[in-house]
Amino acid sequence: MPDLFADAENWVEVDKENYEHEVIEADKPVMLEFWGKKCKKCEDATPMIQRLAKEYLGQLKFCHWECPCLYAVKKLGVRNLPTLYFYANGERISKLSEKDQINEEAVKRELDSLLKQYS
Repeated sequence: MPDLFADAENWVEVDKENYEHEVIEADKPVMLEFWGKKCKKCEDATPMIQRLAKEYLGQLKFCHWECPCLYAVKKLGVRNLPTLYFYANGERISKLSEKDQINEEAVKRELDSLLKQYS
């Protein structure tokens, strides 16, 4: 799997310990990716998400949470990997999951919508 954190300037690793601070209390809109090391669809999505993190650099915060974990399932409702949650002002605005067929066009549409809602 490509090293997602090769460009750590664009990414923050999130877990149940820092979720509130990094996502809910963020000073800009957030895209939070839930992924798994052995998930082929997660691996396939990584290069696209890395490109988008660079494209939206400074406008959005990109976070990454390795799953599965019980907290993400019970408290946040993550059911499939990969799953992307989009937050503005501490609230989840929308999501995309593997069942939505995550692709670059769909993610960009969500990111653009998120930026409009935030401003």
